Amino acid sequence: MGDQAKAKKAASRIFSIIDRVPEIDSTSTNGDKLPHVHGDIHFKGIAFAYPSRPDAQIYKNYSLSIASGQTVALVGASGSGKSTAISLLESASRW
Repeated sequence: MGDQAKAKKAASRIFSIIDRVPEIDSTSTNGDKLPHVHGDIHFKGIAFAYPSRPDAQIYKNYSLSIASGQTVALVGASGSGKSTAISLLESASRW
């Protein structure tokens, strides 16, 4: 297969991904509403490392407090642990 054919095949795969219709409409105001959920969020002294890299600790003695109704933004450089904080919060809700 020549370079042009490879490029065409790769472009076709990319466009098929771009053209996908999302299952969730991010602009919709419909959905489950949880009007009676209240409470603060507290992380205290969290330590975390991914099992695949136990020596590379992502969090060491990490603490975070968010009051009920407070709006918070997690900001930082790529790889600084923003998504990990949300993942830990989501997994804590299953406990």
